[in-house]
Amino acid sequence: MKDIRKLSMRFPVSAVDDRIDEFHVWICGPSDSPYEGGVFQIHVTLPPNYPYKSPSVGFVTRIMHPNVDTGSGSVCLDVLNARWTPLYGLAHVFETFIPHLLRYPNPHDPLNSDAARMLIGNEEQYKVQVRRFTSVHASPENAHLPKDIPSPFKQLLLQQSHKEEVGAGIGALVSPTMSTRSELVGEVSDEEFSFSDPV
Repeated sequence: MKDIRKLSMRFPVSAVDDRIDEFHVWICGPSDSPYEGGVFQIHVTLPPNYPYKSPSVGFVTRIMHPNVDTGSGSVCLDVLNARWTPLYGLAHVFETFIPHLLRYPNPHDPLNSDAARMLIGNEEQYKVQVRRFTSVHASPENAHLPKDIPSPFKQLLLQQSHKEEVGAGIGALVSPTMSTRSELVGEVSDEEFSFSDPV
């Protein structure tokens, strides 16, 4: 599927049981947000009528966010439900929609009421707690990244490692000898494209 191939040129992607309709995607916490420095694993399921119906998206990595259910990882985001159109694709979800949600949480439509109350009551304290939660649960060393990481994602990891103390293991994750998804994609057709297994 072209949508998945395009996504895998920017983000690590790994199939669940070799399926093309169920897979994991890893994202870096957006810069200038309390999630910066974290790496988040997200579970994606494509419905049979995708792209006419939105993908199902949920965080595997634990995250403190008003619009993410703490237990299930489910995401409350209008654009993934009522406002979805076939003009959108997976790239929109991970390059725009999820980063926007992490930068601009909506405490008035919460799935995590504790996080929502904290954000409304004391935004600075909320950010401190989110940074602390992210450093514990979303460190790059514990992200279970696939073996092959696309170059743009490597660059993000390196940038974050220079900006924040995210741990000594970061160098091993982005070593120059590691093959990149973008290199692999150029060598295979859409039909031949396969996912890498997580480490």
